[in-house]
Amino acid sequence: MNRLVQPMRRCRIPSLAHYPTCRIAPAIWRCSSFSTASPGSETGYNVTDADIMALSKLRQHSLSLADLVKHGRPPLSEKSLLSSANFTLSLLPIRLAHRLQALRNLPYIVVSNPNISRIYSTYLNSLSILLPYWRAAAEGRPIHSLEEEIRFTNTLAELVAMHTDTIPILARGFLECRRYISPPRSPPSSTSTCAPASAPASSRSSTSPSTSAASLTSTRRPARPPAPSTPPSSASSTPPSSPPP
Repeated sequence: MNRLVQPMRRCRIPSLAHYPTCRIAPAIWRCSSFSTASPGSETGYNVTDADIMALSKLRQHSLSLADLVKHGRPPLSEKSLLSSANFTLSLLPIRLAHRLQALRNLPYIVVSNPNISRIYSTYLNSLSILLPYWRAAAEGRPIHSLEEEIRFTNTLAELVAMHTDTIPILARGFLECRRYISPPRSPPSSTSTCAPASAPASSRSSTSPSTSAASLTSTRRPARPPAPSTPPSSASSTPPSSPPP
């Protein structure tokens, strides 16, 4: 019970100037922003709805083999290390924002699942850690020293360890929600409702107008009696006379 009440206490605060407002959402999403301590900083950093919306509207860069090998083989030079770190920094916040927005678009019965909410919280925490680096690079202060590159690499290693079980947890959450979601109904096809019923193609092709007219005539007219057979002629029925002795 304490675990259910505790998220609500984060929103029941005396002042709205320092804390986010409440919303009707799953327990882990009841606040409009998320704050955490950024690496190497003593103050917390907030991820707002505007941040997520702005990043999710940016196009995701599709990684190619050229992107993976363009920095060369290890050991890399200082220039290659800094270039690789800044290139990685330019990709991860956008991808995390796309994941968060995709989870927000799910039905309420899905996002209220504890496993799905846990993954959402993990994504949000990761974005709050990387967003200070992202904004510093946007202001013209990218990663420019080996000390910053080492600190950023250690941060990424922690995030990778944090997301190790993301796929199994998501799969468990979706399996638990499957029983509450009915499959979408397929719309009826236009041919089955609008097209008039017709005879099969085989019967249409085998029946011609002349055939149908002949069958109609034969049903209306009585059948003629068979013609009497011609009696055999006398010449053929009389046996030949025997010659005189």
